[in-house]
Amino acid sequence: MAAPSTGHGVFLLLFILPRCTEVHGWDSIDLELFDLVEEIKDNFYDVLGLKQVRSIDIKDFFRAREI
Repeated sequence: MAAPSTGHGVFLLLFILPRCTEVHGWDSIDLELFDLVEEIKDNFYDVLGLKQVRSIDIKDFFRAREI
């Protein structure tokens, strides 16, 4: 595999990156959700009344249905 040429890097720096002026951060809804997570010390599965399963159980479930 050939190494990337420096021409692509120059193109990226001079033409693509200056046009990427919009930056998105956390908005007020995201910050409210973070505050809620900090206030509620319980597991959200328990709060919502859901059964928490292991990731291996989820993988096994979908593997059984692949056939």
